[in-house]
Amino acid sequence: MKDKIAFNRTDITIHAVPRASLVPCLITDEAMSKAIGSTLSTKKEVVATKSVNAITTVTAMRGHVMALALLLGNVVVDGVEKTFEGDKPHMAGGSGERGWDPMEDGGASPELVAFFRGAFDVQTAARSIALTIESVAADLRRRVPAALMRRVHEIVVDVAPPPVAPSPASAVSPSGDGSSPLVAALQAGDENRGRQRARPAAKLASRSGSSSPTEQSTGSDVSASEDDDGFDLPRPVPKPSKVVWERDAPLLAYGEALEEPALASTGGTMGAALLFNLSLPLLPHIPSTAASALKVMEFVRVVVVDSALVWAPQGSWVAVDELVSVLRSERFSVPSLAAVLQIPAVSEKRLLRGAVACLGPGLDAHPHLRMLLADVLCALKRRVAEYDQWVGDADGAVSLKEEDLSALRGHIAAAHP
Repeated sequence: MKDKIAFNRTDITIHAVPRASLVPCLITDEAMSKAIGSTLSTKKEVVATKSVNAITTVTAMRGHVMALALLLGNVVVDGVEKTFEGDKPHMAGGSGERGWDPMEDGGASPELVAFFRGAFDVQTAARSIALTIESVAADLRRRVPAALMRRVHEIVVDVAPPPVAPSPASAVSPSGDGSSPLVAALQAGDENRGRQRARPAAKLASRSGSSSPTEQSTGSDVSASEDDDGFDLPRPVPKPSKVVWERDAPLLAYGEALEEPALASTGGTMGAALLFNLSLPLLPHIPSTAASALKVMEFVRVVVVDSALVWAPQGSWVAVDELVSVLRSERFSVPSLAAVLQIPAVSEKRLLRGAVACLGPGLDAHPHLRMLLADVLCALKRRVAEYDQWVGDADGAVSLKEEDLSALRGHIAAAHP
C-alpha cells in the first residue's frame, strides 16, 4: 500500500465517433480492401489457381465484386458502360441502398484506381478474385447482377496469360486449323508455365513418397509441439538474403544514384522466379527488378489496407509534400529525386522511401507515372482532411483544445506512471 497513488479523474468527455476509422482509408469499404489485400501475395501460384478466402456473407461478396471492378473497370452492356451504383454513396446510406460500384459504393479513391490500372498488371489478381467469387454458394451468386457474374465466368474460363509477341516464323499456323498465331503463342506460353509449376510439385511428391514413416512423422512438421498440448509453435520465417550489388545489373546506375540496393541486383534465377510468382507485377514498360517490384507491392498493400494516418506521424506531412513537389516538377530528374530521398523526414519512412526509389527508373522514363504516384500521395492527405472534418462534424463530438489536451495528458501520465 505504500506505493499506492491517487487516481486523478478528468472531466473531459470523449466518445467514439461512428465509422471514423474508415474515413481516412483510400478504400472505405473493409470487405473490398480485404479482398484486394488478400491477393497481394509474393506467390502467384496461390492466387492464380485457386480462391484465397471463402465468402460466406453478402457483404464479403459485394466487396469481392467491387474489387474486381476496381481492377478491371466497369462492364459494358449492349454497348453502354454500366456502373451498377446504389442510390446513396458509401457511408451515407444503409446496406439496402448500396450498389456494386467500387468508387461510389466502396469508397475507393479515384487516384488509387487510376494508379492500379496505370502501373500494374492486374490480370493475376483479378483472376484470383474471380475464382473466389465463383467458388461461393449459388444463393450468394444470385444476388450479384447478371452482367457482373457473366464477367466473372469469362475471367475464370477464358483468361489468358499476358500476350506474347509471336515470332515471324509463326505467322502461319503450322496446324492448318485456321487458328490465329496469337492464340497459338498464348497456348504455348500457358503450357510452358504449367510445366514449370508442375516440376517443383513432382519433386516434392517424390521426396515425400520415398521417405520412411519415421522421417515423415519427425520432419513433416518441425513446429509441432512435442508434448501434444494442442499448441503449435509458429513456423520459422526465412530471412531474406542480403542483396548483393551486381556490377552488370541493368538498373545499377539508378541504384547507385538513388542509394537503393533493390535496383542494383537482378536476383539471378531466384529473382526471375520471384517476378514470375508476383501477384501484382508492374507493367512491362516500367523497369524493375524482383526486389524492387516486391517493395512496391508492399507499399501498395499498406495503402490499400491501412489508414492514411500512418503516413503522417504527429500530423506531419513533410515527407509527402516533398515527394509530391519533386514528382510534379517540370524539371524532374533523378538527382533531384535522390536529393529529396535523402531528407531525414523522407528517409525515416522506409516503406515510402523504398517504394519511390524502386519506381525511380519508371518515374524517370514516364511522366504519366509521376502524376499517378503524386495523385495517390495527395489523396492520402485529402482523406485525412476528410477524417478531421468527419470527427469535427459528428453529433455530440467534443473538440479538445490544446490546453485540454495538455491537461488530459497530465492526468493520464499521473494515473499510469
